[in-house]
Amino acid sequence: MTEHQQHLLNYLQANVAMRHTITDKKPGLYWCIEDYLLQHGKWFESQSLTKDERAKLLLVLGKERFPIKECFSNSQKVIVYHKRAGLKYFEGYFFREGICFPILHGWLSLNDKVIDLTARLKQPRHSGRLRNRVLGEFPEGRVYFGAEMDLEWILSRILRTKSWGSLLDSWEEGFPLLTKGEW
Repeated sequence: MTEHQQHLLNYLQANVAMRHTITDKKPGLYWCIEDYLLQHGKWFESQSLTKDERAKLLLVLGKERFPIKECFSNSQKVIVYHKRAGLKYFEGYFFREGICFPILHGWLSLNDKVIDLTARLKQPRHSGRLRNRVLGEFPEGRVYFGAEMDLEWILSRILRTKSWGSLLDSWEEGFPLLTKGEW
């Protein structure tokens, strides 16, 4: 485990421990978002996309723009509009050197490789309009830990709320993943 992975793991465990000190009654199936992630999440490693994976991904993404601070909608729109592209949607925490706390984040995965259309890289790794995005490879010191979210959950949330957003941090809906384990 890298130093940054350990930092994130400590953060997740500390949040769960804090919930235990506040109350002895679990509010649902999980104490909090971090508890859900510790039970269902996985680490992602930096991996290069193959030539075929890159070509497929660029075809799926087309000319779409992916604004900063819209990670959930950026990734959810791609997964919803391109259901058969072999992509998966994850929510969890993203952490990198230079920020104080891990950030709740949404990203895609293609064959267990991170596709982060929102968070920018300081040093571009690709050419073209997605040159500063994570397309498989990411720099040392960057960490992704998250759980796969079901496409039906995404669609259910969108239909009920008429918006895109986090499935884990769905306070407006009463945290259905944390209380019931589903949408």
